[in-house]
Amino acid sequence: MSKSNKRKFRLQYWFLETLGLDWVLIVFFNKDFPKAARPGLKRQTEIKELAANLTDVELEIVVEKYESLLADEDKNRIQIESKAFSLLGITSVASGFIIGFSQFLLNSSSFPIIIQWIVVILYVLIGFSLVMIILLAWRAVIPGKEYVFMAPNPLDLIYLTDGNKDEIFQQRVRDLLISYENNEAISIDKTTYVRGAQDWFRNSIILLLFLLVPLAISSTPPLNNPTTDSSPVKVIILTPTYTSTNTPSPTQTPSATLTLSPSQAITPSPISKSILTPPIPNLVLADRSP
Repeated sequence: MSKSNKRKFRLQYWFLETLGLDWVLIVFFNKDFPKAARPGLKRQTEIKELAANLTDVELEIVVEKYESLLADEDKNRIQIESKAFSLLGITSVASGFIIGFSQFLLNSSSFPIIIQWIVVILYVLIGFSLVMIILLAWRAVIPGKEYVFMAPNPLDLIYLTDGNKDEIFQQRVRDLLISYENNEAISIDKTTYVRGAQDWFRNSIILLLFLLVPLAISSTPPLNNPTTDSSPVKVIILTPTYTSTNTPSPTQTPSATLTLSPSQAITPSPISKSILTPPIPNLVLADRSP
């Protein structure tokens, strides 16, 4: 295989692995799942030879250490399974939301035909993603022949008084180490399934966001340009006028003026100065000369 073909193959594999599409082949087409290696017969023989070299205090230290590692591995497995159950719970809630949302779309006919087709395609992809989450998370928690956990025989400690102490502890070391490696491989497989479920959960969230985009666009009302009303406004202005009479008190007679255009300035009519100034009466001066 040339370098260009290798690069192309790596790019395709990276694309499939990033989107989680390789899990489709594993789940529906029975593609070989990359299982972690369990301790086989050869490995068990190696562990037996290694344990035979330990004696006395070394055996006690190794037994104590392997018991701690095996307990930690059990805790790790429980955490992995709890994450898988959490994904199953979230998926069930999301499924109810998607079903309710689909009923809303079926009852609504106000969307354009192209928006309806896009919504249907995205809805099918989201449903497929939820199915993948359930299948992968279920494989992480379901018991089966693939998940055979091992533990040292507790009766070994009873036979400490019947035989050689070193032999009993060496057998204990072998059982602990084989159990730890076997259970660790099972935890790795469970973790791989949970990671696949998380990848498809991410895909469902992305598809849901894509689903909201056309719905938001189609449900946005059109922006109408506001129209201006150019019809004139009728304004009635009352302008007071004053007339002069012979009496000292002026008489005020209001008159109405109708203006049909708002562009005209609204100003009161000017008032004559002579009108505002009362008339001066004629005065006759009496002759007071002696």
